[in-house]
Parts: sequence; structure tokens; C-alpha cells
Amino acid sequence: GWYGQHNTRNLQQTVNQIASEKRAVGHGPGANRIIPWLSTGTGGPISPTSCFDELIHMFLNGASGFSYYADTDFSDMEYYLRISEAMRTLVPYEDLIVDGELAGDGVTAQVNCVVSAMGLAGEFLIGVTPLEPTKAVGFTFRGNATGQHTLIEAATGKLVTTVTGGEVAFKATLAST
Repeated sequence: GWYGQHNTRNLQQTVNQIASEKRAVGHGPGANRIIPWLSTGTGGPISPTSCFDELIHMFLNGASGFSYYADTDFSDMEYYLRISEAMRTLVPYEDLIVDGELAGDGVTAQVNCVVSAMGLAGEFLIGVTPLEPTKAVGFTFRGNATGQHTLIEAATGKLVTTVTGGEVAFKATLAST
């Protein structure tokens, strides 16, 4: 089906649709693949940054690939660069994405953001997109692991915070990318 967002405010609806389909088809060997048919402009224009955000959230909600409706929507080389950045960010976590399970149910108290998560063996990959980039975002994530947790920005490898226990509460203003 078509999943392309119309704007960032519609991202949560798109994320929910992909996650719902992934829950229906299951995980692991023998499960059907979900390859969303995306758009950068056919259903309404989105920015290259929104294209990046959409891809991150598609994979963190069970997509195993992606396809675009029409290449005529790529009116700017920036779209290709942002797609490349999304793939470069996700590739180190390929096993977690392919073999992991949806962990978005562990996300609560979302404020001004869309949050998606996948988990495998106590390791989680969490994607966060601010709805209003100049305002603070916040969320709480509860994984199935205990002990010390380190929150690292995947794109840069920078340490964000370290917490003890199974719950990560995060509040900050994220830099616009």
C-alpha cells in the first residue's frame, strides 16, 4: 500500500499503519515482508529531512525495504543524500532491525515527537522525530532489560545519557537535522 506522509504531523499515522501491518504478519523466518510504497510529493510535498525521518520510522516499525512511487518527485539531489544518510545510520543495526521485534509499545508519555523502536536481546534502537523542532521533546521508554542503559545518538555515536533501571526518560530540545 501507499504510506507516504503528507507532512511531519502525519508521520505518526504512517508509523501506526506500518506497525499494525507488521504485528499482523509477524516477525522472523516465514513472516511476510513489508516494503512500503513511499512518496516524496505525489500525495503532498515533503522535505528531504522528512524523507529521512520517514525511512527511519518505517524500518523501526517493521519495514524490510522501501520503494518510491515516482522518481519525478525527487526534484532536489538533497532527497538522495538524506536517503543515503538514513541507510548509513541504520546499516550498523541491520540484525536488530531484521531479527528484532517492535518495541514501540514500551514508549509512553510522548511530548511533541514521534517515537519508534525495535529491540533484540535487550538492545533497542529508538527513532525520535520532533513535530515542532524548536520546542522540547520528551518520551519515556521501558525496555525488557535491567541494569545500566546507555543512550547513544546513532548518527554520531555521541553519548546522550546513561541511566540505571529498565526505564529511560528523555527530555530535550533536539537539533534540527
